[in-house]
Amino acid sequence: MEWNGARLKFPLLSGSTPESAAPGASVLPPAPSLFATHSFGELCRLGFALTWPVAFVGVLVLAALVALLLRR
Repeated sequence: MEWNGARLKFPLLSGSTPESAAPGASVLPPAPSLFATHSFGELCRLGFALTWPVAFVGVLVLAALVALLLRR
């Protein structure tokens, strides 16, 4: 039921082009895949660059909790 509602709102999901589009309108080509354009090492570096700040904050919070518990 939700799929049918989504298909009404977004004609792209039904696989057909909307009739209201101009016949000469250009269609954008699909974006290249991130996995196809980068090597495994580059993807690992990207993942590390995105996750190390989160891990660093987590380690700081853990260290603060340990320091707080050891003070008591």
